[in-house]
Amino acid sequence: MPCSHTNRTKAWRGHLAARRPGTAGWPARTPKYWTPHGSGFPPRNEGLVADPSLSRALDDLRAVAAVRLAARYGAQPPAGPLDLGAGLVMLSNLRLYLDALEADLLDAATHLGMSWDLIAAIIGLPADEAEHRLHALRDRPDPH
Repeated sequence: MPCSHTNRTKAWRGHLAARRPGTAGWPARTPKYWTPHGSGFPPRNEGLVADPSLSRALDDLRAVAAVRLAARYGAQPPAGPLDLGAGLVMLSNLRLYLDALEADLLDAATHLGMSWDLIAAIIGLPADEAEHRLHALRDRPDPH
């Protein structure tokens, strides 16, 4: 029985964390300025709010980069088949994160009243393809 995307991602993240301490963020590190207060947002005077999923995505990117360096340049410990497999799974998850980020930005642009013609010009697509892109991105699974 195949495991879910969530379980597979967590398993490989754990593998990389064990092999390359400090690169996979297992458990996830929380930025110092993330201070949830009931609704999840700090009072205005506490400064910026970090996106917790961004912290995880950056940790995953560091882990993938560490595997690449080990495989390509012989960094220690050397990258083995499981490391490379874990890196590929994490890279797939990073693509899902970027897709979700792009969809959120496209939603925000339309909510601000930007036309699809303007959005399309910004991202370099015809207007009908830009709107179709948003729907396609929304159909992708969530990152884990």
